[in-house]
Amino acid sequence: MINPKEALKIAKNNPYKGTAKQIAKLSISIAQSAQIFDHSVFALYKEKINISPKIFSKLKVIGETLLEVKEQERNLLINQFPDSYTTIHILCSISTKDLVKAAEKGDITQIQQQKKHNYMYNKLGFQQGMERKENGVINKNIYSILLDQMTFQ
Repeated sequence: MINPKEALKIAKNNPYKGTAKQIAKLSISIAQSAQIFDHSVFALYKEKINISPKIFSKLKVIGETLLEVKEQERNLLINQFPDSYTTIHILCSISTKDLVKAAEKGDITQIQQQKKHNYMYNKLGFQQGMERKENGVINKNIYSILLDQMTFQ
């Protein structure tokens, strides 16, 4: 369980413009803090780490997504994520099940650009039987594009 002092230390040592591992650690800390701290403590924490509300929100989404997957799968994802919180945020819009599947197939690489991840998000998000998160709700889509025929590298 995380405490405010530890959360502030994590935020100080893990910049959101750092490596994928730093982004993930900060994001998980933010998501855990949102779950554990009472509202006033969380508001103070949010103010003290001095991250803009828009970026903070994206980091929180990343952390919530990473907390949804098992630790082994989380490590696989983090090791494949690029060093860009915006790109990771785009990838976290895909359901965790499909995100893990893409990581296991090697469809996510650290050197990919955000443009390619946007393409991947759009392709993954519009496949028949696949799911995409929107506003915390998982929606199934009716479009049919076969993942096996796609390459993202």
